[in-house]
Amino acid sequence: DLGFYQIAKFNYFPGWHQQSSIGELLMNKKGWDGLSKQQQAIISVACGDSINWSNTRSEALQFEAMLKLKAKGVTSVRWSDADLAILSKAWDEVRVEMSASDPLFKEINASYSAFRAKYKIWKDHGYLN
Repeated sequence: DLGFYQIAKFNYFPGWHQQSSIGELLMNKKGWDGLSKQQQAIISVACGDSINWSNTRSEALQFEAMLKLKAKGVTSVRWSDADLAILSKAWDEVRVEMSASDPLFKEINASYSAFRAKYKIWKDHGYLN
């Protein structure tokens, strides 16, 4: 308990600052190539299981954390559609600026944007809300 509820009485959703959490295992390519196919498979399966466990556990814990914060006087608020549109527009401006000055950012942004464009059909139709 870090006591954030003592200074932050409002918690806004969705979390604009962190659209996802990333767990990763970084390994030297030469070391990876030196592993047997079986060892590589073991690591791949373990990493996949870790991500699945982490995502599932995280979803199961979110409401408990929100209820604890509510009991401490914190109000959870969902960003309005208008506010989300403003945040999205600001991010689009930053993406354009950063893409103009950083080739790696431009490449990553192009890949991410292409994925989001394709994913949109599922995002718009796949869930009740």
